[in-house]
Amino acid sequence: MKTEDFMQRLVQDWPVKIICFVLALLLFLFYRMSTLEDRYFSVPLEIDSGSALVPSGQYPTHVNVRVRGEPTSMYPISESDVSAFVDLSGFSVEGTVKVAVRSRITGSAEGINSLEVRADPPELQMNLEFRAVKRVPVKPDITGVPETGYEFNGYTINPAVVEISGPRSAVSRIEEVETNAIDISGRNASYDGSIQVITPSPAIKISGTGRTSFTVSIVQTSMTRTFSAVPFYFDNLDPDLQVETDYPFGRIQLKGARSELSSWSLPETVLTVLCEQITDPGEYTLPVYPVIDGPFEIQSIFPQEIVLTVTRKRQ
Repeated sequence: MKTEDFMQRLVQDWPVKIICFVLALLLFLFYRMSTLEDRYFSVPLEIDSGSALVPSGQYPTHVNVRVRGEPTSMYPISESDVSAFVDLSGFSVEGTVKVAVRSRITGSAEGINSLEVRADPPELQMNLEFRAVKRVPVKPDITGVPETGYEFNGYTINPAVVEISGPRSAVSRIEEVETNAIDISGRNASYDGSIQVITPSPAIKISGTGRTSFTVSIVQTSMTRTFSAVPFYFDNLDPDLQVETDYPFGRIQLKGARSELSSWSLPETVLTVLCEQITDPGEYTLPVYPVIDGPFEIQSIFPQEIVLTVTRKRQ
């Protein structure tokens, strides 16, 4: 066939041929699209802040990502292979901005070139503020009531202060951070553990692990009991001598566990005056010693010293 004849046949009815070609291409693309598969993932939104600015106010913590591709390519993809982020490195002034939500594929899907990845929404409006850092105390949230006969007696935590960071307006309002609840219901002894520190808002970050160790003190319920009209015990007094005092009775106040102190009986030697050095009649001023045989704390005694008038017994 001559070249001229070939060219004539090639261009003959060219509009029809072009239409057929376009239709064939559309059919191919339609078939291609009909064989592709969509998968949707809900993933955390990462903030890539390469500047001193961070988001403030409300913004989505998760976004949807659509991955489209050949069924055989889609099968091995897991949620951990898909991520979404916004890049704030191009901003340097506080204010409201629109920023694109970008998505990426990692892991087992990283080498697949035919995948189409798209985030929803594709764009977010964010308010940006300068990042601030502050150290604040940690306050544990103690809940519940110990076992009957026991009481909460305080706590220690470590660390007691943590560093927080975030948008300056939010950081300036925070004076302390709390922990998750530490339940002491039914406890009858001290105990320790580790607890999560609560992030005040999604925009605030807590340095370190975000946890703190605690020790809760649980002790027996205490009471204070006052004993009045307590006679004095004159220890080692010469049997030939007798005494008269400016106070016929004393008083003692004790503190201790309610379960023990409420039923405790007062011994006769509880207010003791040591008389071994008294050998002759006369007037003596001597201290009063409390003698306690229980695990109690002495709050006060009265009197703390006593004036004795010593005389000989009549024969």
